[in-house]
Amino acid sequence: MAITLNILGILFILASLMVINRTDKGEKEIYESIVSMHRDVKYYHGIMEDILTSFDELIEESLAKLDKLQSIDYQQLGRIKSNEVCDIQLEEKMARTNDGVKIPDKNEISFRELRKKIHQLNREGLSKEEIAKTLNKSVREIEVILKIWSDI
Repeated sequence: MAITLNILGILFILASLMVINRTDKGEKEIYESIVSMHRDVKYYHGIMEDILTSFDELIEESLAKLDKLQSIDYQQLGRIKSNEVCDIQLEEKMARTNDGVKIPDKNEISFRELRKKIHQLNREGLSKEEIAKTLNKSVREIEVILKIWSDI
């Protein structure tokens, strides 16, 4: 009887060791997945820091450009509005050839006047196609001007 009880005790000990071993393997897998997740979180944290740093730099550059634009001497420009400054710059870019020489065209109206006429015709209810035909411009150009300047 003592031998049977000893054998039975050894069997229970072996069964307990097998259960402990299985539990240990499961815990190791869970630990490894947690370590992997931690590594991923650290990696994404680094990426987010880089993105935020780039975003901060972009904001600082944009603010610096805005300060430069605001420091323009509006008395020299005849106290024109900021969107008219954009009109002048766009008009100058559109009127230059590749070699930088301005081409005067008496039949062309200024970009500012064109934009005003487009908005006036649009308010009168003309379609984009009708506006394009009236001003001898492409429909796409009319759409772009309406889209850009309606948001400002």
